[in-house]
Amino acid sequence: WRAWPRSWKPLRSPVAVTGLIALAIGLAVLGGRQLGLLETLELAAYDWYVRITARETNPDPRILLVAITEEDIKKIGDWPLHDETLATVIQRLLQGGARAVGVDVYRDVPVPPGTQRFHDLLRGDPRTVVVTKFMEGTKQGVRPPPVLEGTDQVGFNDILVDPGGTVRRALLFLDDGTVSLPSFPLQLALRYLQPKGVMPQADPADPSLFRLGHTTIRPLDSSEGGYVRADARGYQFMLDYSGSRGAFDTVTFTVVLDGTIDPALMRDRVALIGVVAESIRDEFYTPLSRALQADQHVAGMAVHAQIVSQLLQIGLDGVAPMGSLPDWQEA
Repeated sequence: WRAWPRSWKPLRSPVAVTGLIALAIGLAVLGGRQLGLLETLELAAYDWYVRITARETNPDPRILLVAITEEDIKKIGDWPLHDETLATVIQRLLQGGARAVGVDVYRDVPVPPGTQRFHDLLRGDPRTVVVTKFMEGTKQGVRPPPVLEGTDQVGFNDILVDPGGTVRRALLFLDDGTVSLPSFPLQLALRYLQPKGVMPQADPADPSLFRLGHTTIRPLDSSEGGYVRADARGYQFMLDYSGSRGAFDTVTFTVVLDGTIDPALMRDRVALIGVVAESIRDEFYTPLSRALQADQHVAGMAVHAQIVSQLLQIGLDGVAPMGSLPDWQEA
């Protein structure tokens, strides 16, 4: 210390030394974050925060899950389900007053018998939406039923999964430069919202932004929150699990098939038909999953239902999507 030049005397102060150390540590932290070294820890902290703040709520009364269970497959005795069987369940839901019926089961090829009835039902009622898997680059994808290809009764069911297998983000649109498609949950939500006068529109201040009702959904940035150089292609937004501890109303596929379902469960609902059978894996982890254990996963259709529920809250209740601080404030 005595060897330091007199001009450096202020730096010999304990306060100055402490400040320099703090500055060095701060720069190291910012540098580590910029390199992505802290992303795993930040996302883990986010998941922990979601779990401790999530509220116990009642099921969203606007959504019904029709689950194809292992027991259903055994009772019906066929897999994949025949078009006739699927058409019967869809028709019962529509006749029961469902505002939208989403079929989260691929039907790119016919599964007779009943194919003509199935196609006529889909084509004859715009409340039905079927899934496709988005085709991009070398990915083959899965086409929708031929009778609906190119119509607004199709939505992609691709789900964004972060490293580690957790679903934190949702997609509204995908675009490969030639074709732009809306998501399966968005198509279902729009069918529920339309009779209430809520239509998709551009934000008045920025036409590139998507808006439902009076609420704008801003697309996720590649460095949003804890993310660093994330793949932000498409129109993404953060899923809000804060009110998700209340499970959605769920009935089994055969309960609808045999006509014993409570009519009140169908009326004015968005009904999603999907698979939860263990032999047909369609499972994901969410921030509410405490660990990567077998009983912590949720079915793919439940993830879609979560997205639909959030879009309805945005369009009808004005609940703003989750956001993060600007980069300079985070720094």
